[in-house]
Amino acid sequence: MMATSEQELLGTDLGKYFSEIADKRGKNSEGRNRMHALFLSLLKKTSKDNLAKAERIRKHNLGRKKQRARYIRDIGVIKTVVNRELNFLFTRKTNPVKAIVVEDLSARMKAHFCKKWNRWLSGWMRGYRIRYKAKKHGIEVNEVNPAHSSRECPRCHCTDKKNRQGDVFKCSYCGYHEHADLVAALNILGRLGDKEIRKGMSPSRVKAVRSARRLEIIERYRYRQDFR
Repeated sequence: MMATSEQELLGTDLGKYFSEIADKRGKNSEGRNRMHALFLSLLKKTSKDNLAKAERIRKHNLGRKKQRARYIRDIGVIKTVVNRELNFLFTRKTNPVKAIVVEDLSARMKAHFCKKWNRWLSGWMRGYRIRYKAKKHGIEVNEVNPAHSSRECPRCHCTDKKNRQGDVFKCSYCGYHEHADLVAALNILGRLGDKEIRKGMSPSRVKAVRSARRLEIIERYRYRQDFR
């Protein structure tokens, strides 16, 4: 669910719930499609018994009531996990949160659900709940541009799409390796107060700014080595 600059991964079981819900919704959709096909087939047969069967299927298997109940139940599971992790983050006594720096919360998350679910999860998890919990505890939320944050090495600042393979980050230049989301968290924190990298700036422009800075660092290092 969340990676922090303190090198923590929170809500690691969220993916399991997503998978379970997605699998269950897939099976329910398949069953509903079979029932709908049977319903249409029975309607073509105008006998009294067939029409009665079609009506029972329409009433008990194709209605929205059960579908809506499953949707609310699944949403409740996700809410429970998200609230649990955010409560832990904001109320813990050890290493308490002093500030929140996040990627632009207007960006949509990518979950393996329909557009309606993606919009809901994006708004509720990444936007509303973080802001709500932070405000409740008197903590300011700062948003920064996240472009290439999981592809940039926090040690040498090499930015390359080859650096990230799934959840694994390994710098192609210096060899630094870590979980890709933890790397992104470090880079996102580092962009707080950065006047050159602004929200809404294109990813290509962000990469150009970071690459120019890296060249400056390399040149300064070479100059010191030559001077010595």
